[in-house]
Amino acid sequence: TTINRNAVWKDNYTLFMDTSEKSPDAFIPRSSLANALFERGRIDEAIEQYRIALSLLSQKPADPVVLSAALSNLGAAFLLKGLTDQAIEQYSLAVAADPSSSNAHASLGFAYAEKGWSEKAISEYVTALKLQPRSSLRAAHIHNNLGVAYWKKGLTDQAREHFEEAAKMNPDN
Repeated sequence: TTINRNAVWKDNYTLFMDTSEKSPDAFIPRSSLANALFERGRIDEAIEQYRIALSLLSQKPADPVVLSAALSNLGAAFLLKGLTDQAIEQYSLAVAADPSSSNAHASLGFAYAEKGWSEKAISEYVTALKLQPRSSLRAAHIHNNLGVAYWKKGLTDQAREHFEEAAKMNPDN
């Protein structure tokens, strides 16, 4: 069985396309196929698969962490397409599903920043930093984005503080 399965597994796309065809009502293969499509730049198809995966997930009680991640993935696809309002909607749902998700808060902050809503972006970034382990590269990225949001508001001292923190955490950036 393993040898036969390996013949299908040329890459994530071929594996999860095959798995989705064999298990069309399963969340994980649909979500994984959407991720593979996203990675290939096939965003419209990824959005379709994310929506199918979310509809499958909604048919039973879902783990909040899994639901939040799935909603965030759809939000990322919308954001990449320039559909910022739809991205904000998905990220807001992701935060509601799992308020402890640093990723969902940071992503919502980024979408707010794309709309030019600096105050809302700052609020989400601050929340994300409270939830994110301090030494992670993700925290450095959030500090950088928070610095940008402060800088756009003309709050250069606060911006510098977060840029310096980001540089300390990730000196290669």
